Amino acid sequence: MEKIDDIKILVLRRDGVCGCGVAVPRGVQAGWHRTLRVVVCARCLESGDVTEASSAEAEVEIGRPGASLDREHARRMRSREVTVRAAHPVIGGLLLLLAGPRHTTEAFRIGAEGERQVAAALERAGGGDVLFLYNRRRGTGAERGDIDMLAIAPSGVHIIDPKKYVGRKIRATVRGDEIVVDGRKHTGLSASMRRQIAFVTAAVQSGPQSQAPVHAAYCFLGADLPWRTLVVGGVPVLGIRGVKRLLDRPGPLDAVARGALHADLARRFPPA
Repeated sequence: MEKIDDIKILVLRRDGVCGCGVAVPRGVQAGWHRTLRVVVCARCLESGDVTEASSAEAEVEIGRPGASLDREHARRMRSREVTVRAAHPVIGGLLLLLAGPRHTTEAFRIGAEGERQVAAALERAGGGDVLFLYNRRRGTGAERGDIDMLAIAPSGVHIIDPKKYVGRKIRATVRGDEIVVDGRKHTGLSASMRRQIAFVTAAVQSGPQSQAPVHAAYCFLGADLPWRTLVVGGVPVLGIRGVKRLLDRPGPLDAVARGALHADLARRFPPA
């Protein structure tokens, strides 16, 4: 039993699981043990019984949607400004203003905006039953890369790859193994998804819920998608509504299991 003086009463910003096994959802008043750094449910607060095995989703760093793309956009903008001003000390500022940002640079800003829009929509739809991780570092060296979004839902762990391709026609190759955007094959999308699935599956199978299902989906915002669900390399290509339905499916993971998976995957895939 721990001193009540070590416990701060607050409203949780993230879902948590008390050591007694009770799930404590975000928005609920609960205790936070400063020394053990764990969530304490109302019943344990009343009894004064605090378990060191408690887990605290309130402390999980969920990351920020679009963070890597924002950084790359800012880097490219700074690099171009330095180059132009060095070449044209007097009128460099005017040239930058008239020319505007390059299309290739703006693509990073648009992509980051799309990730934030998807994250906000899915969080609202999840209603607290789905836990999220954003912009995670996948590996190092040759395996270096990001996972844009992980959603831990009752139905399992979902890898979600958001893309903002407003008005662009999304189809697949005849073999169904690559995504085609406005008639142009994008081989990098499928290759990246395959690597993400491999990494996340390996992490889940060696974690606290080793039998948890792993799913994946592309989420295209504002794109021209076929009437029938497009599947590329075994991964569905969906709009935001399709992804919401995917996360809303029932499954084997209760609140305690989802909390444990959320904390474990956050540790294995830190923010990028």
